[in-house]
Amino acid sequence: MSDAQLLEEPQITYDVEETRHEIKTERCGIITVFVMGSTKGMTDNTPVFLTVHDMGCNHTEFHSFTEHPSMARIKSRSVFIHVEIPGQEHDAPDLPVGHNFPYIGIQNC
Repeated sequence: MSDAQLLEEPQITYDVEETRHEIKTERCGIITVFVMGSTKGMTDNTPVFLTVHDMGCNHTEFHSFTEHPSMARIKSRSVFIHVEIPGQEHDAPDLPVGHNFPYIGIQNC
């Protein structure tokens, strides 16, 4: 067995129901978000979780968290909104040279 084989971790995929939305913003261009949970019948008391993944990852990083058995009760009555950082989507092409990447200081995207 080579060292590379020892370092590989099994890839776990989850069958997650989510809807993909592209939101056009004036300052940040198009932002992709994925919504998990039903937005129909939402009230002011519906828990909403907004997530932003780490660099080099995408929104699927949160699937193991939301699909964990201990999250079942919370997930059943909540909505999760996963924001994709531009250029980090699954199979995303490289961002063009000169792309104005959004940073924490940009407000009102």
